[in-house]
Amino acid sequence: MSQPRLSSAIEKTPTGVAFFDERFGGVYAGRCWLLCGPAGTGKSLIALQFLSEGIRQGEKGLLLTIQRAGETVLWAASHGRGMDRAIESGQCLILEYADYIPGRDVEPVPSLPPEGFLELQEIVRVNTIRRIALDTVVPWAMTTQPRTQSERVFSLVRALERLDATTLLTLPEPVSIPAQRLREALTAVVPIAVSLSLSLETGERRWTTEKYLGESPPFPPHPYLLAPGLGAIAARTLQTPSPSHSERPRLGPVILGPSNPENRAPDRTSRFGLNLPE
Repeated sequence: MSQPRLSSAIEKTPTGVAFFDERFGGVYAGRCWLLCGPAGTGKSLIALQFLSEGIRQGEKGLLLTIQRAGETVLWAASHGRGMDRAIESGQCLILEYADYIPGRDVEPVPSLPPEGFLELQEIVRVNTIRRIALDTVVPWAMTTQPRTQSERVFSLVRALERLDATTLLTLPEPVSIPAQRLREALTAVVPIAVSLSLSLETGERRWTTEKYLGESPPFPPHPYLLAPGLGAIAARTLQTPSPSHSERPRLGPVILGPSNPENRAPDRTSRFGLNLPE
């Protein structure tokens, strides 16, 4: 009896983070990947970098953020790389979680309503979105019930992947047992998980790929910098000697993101869950 044949080609798509793309060839197209780290590591900026790369590839993007959409639009436009034109033309949509959580600005609610995901699904379908950044994934994935955390995360990730878009999930560094449980559940189900770190003593940022499906860990950490208009770049970029001052890389000040640079979810969002439709 003949054995079933597996596809020899798994499509990948670049993230826009050059040192990661050069090593792994990007992330798996149509799948989710996780980016976790504390404030100051640039998760929001990298999310924008990921969407910018998609636009460069001819893909429409969507950023869902807990920041106010108007403020995020201004920040995204300042990122450069044509983001202002992409936003104006509809190549990149920016939405805020308040649109999906009635009363979020008034009082906490126990969970994201099921119609919130249905609305997101419709927006992705109508606008042919091919890249999504959930910055942060906490309001969609967190639950206060330990027994259902893994099931909720599994359902969320599978539902997102059915949208036929490549999705970046950002997550603040866990500071509680429920948050650590969420991170473990996400890492278990996504094919790619990245951890960002920041040394308070030296200011050095490190990118560590914790999981890459099909590759064998451990993977060495990669020092990186945050540069305006570029996002996360290899730290060695600044160490390359040049013959004259005028030829040195002009990176300017570091940009961390919106007024809340890491979009760290307020305490009330950590109690949100998501009742996904069947």
